[in-house]
Amino acid sequence: APFDVHAVPYSLNIGRDGKIARSMQPNRAFDRRVWISGYLNLFERRFDAWTAAPVVSQSYINVYAAAFRRRDVLNSMSIAYVLTATSRGVVAERNPSAFPLAYFRDAAGRIFRPASLAFTTSALFVVLDAPSNGLVVATQQDAPGWSVQIDGKIATPLRDGVFRAVRVTRGHHEIAWRYRPRAFMIGSALTILALARMLLSEKFVKRKWHGKNFDRHPKFS
Repeated sequence: APFDVHAVPYSLNIGRDGKIARSMQPNRAFDRRVWISGYLNLFERRFDAWTAAPVVSQSYINVYAAAFRRRDVLNSMSIAYVLTATSRGVVAERNPSAFPLAYFRDAAGRIFRPASLAFTTSALFVVLDAPSNGLVVATQQDAPGWSVQIDGKIATPLRDGVFRAVRVTRGHHEIAWRYRPRAFMIGSALTILALARMLLSEKFVKRKWHGKNFDRHPKFS
């Protein structure tokens, strides 16, 4: 059957302002094809709490499982929608207490929304006006390869549970997280070295020199 990227059986608004979590109920009958289509959220640019990147760690899995038992964990994971499969389709429950996908937390534990938030496949950009010194938390799984800058300057990355965090001072700040895994950097360096070796190799240089001189040779009719 052709691959249908529009099989998600709920409104496009679900998952745009908060994460989706899908609660399995194996004792109930439901349309398996429709349920699996929940993974198509990525095509619709929605946030699914299960599809943590780049790799789902065991600690993240434990937190995800706890979110269905504890409301405070559900909120801290920025899960704004809980989807439950039923015999007649999928029911979406809104969680209005979910934390923002990135937020500022002061010393008293109060949560503040950023002024703006933007995502790419390998970066996160946050703009905020911090009312005091505190912590900025991005509710994305922490992993080796993430770096962070504050106002264009390299900052010290921190970890808040399973999520990424960084400390900021009071005032206006622009924060950028970027993902560049070590394996990718090593692979890029090896590729550049291999290309340089090929270009500088004696055989390659001779072939290029011979070709240029052949083109300059007078043609005979």
